[in-house]
Amino acid sequence: MIYLKKIQGFRVVQKGLWKINNAHSFCELFLDKFLVNGFGAMPKRECEIYLLHLLLKDGQFKNEKGQTDFHEMSLDLKMTETKVRNLVYEIELKYQQSFAKTGF
Repeated sequence: MIYLKKIQGFRVVQKGLWKINNAHSFCELFLDKFLVNGFGAMPKRECEIYLLHLLLKDGQFKNEKGQTDFHEMSLDLKMTETKVRNLVYEIELKYQQSFAKTGF
């Protein structure tokens, strides 16, 4: 695992980034979805979308106000904020769960 700390505006990478709140449920849901059509049958994009959906559902990427923080997500996931917003939009369409409305 990798933990990120902010030290004077810089991000320092340490072991242990993700602290999953309900690890058992998270793993169970992911494996159920991943193996539903057989091992390796899930496309990479779908796997990424579902994994991000589970992370958001678990409460990851929330700021102090309980809002989804797209900027922090983009830094943690090492992708642009636009790509993060597009993934979240796709998750909202696919899984009928809103994460972006609290993030503005």
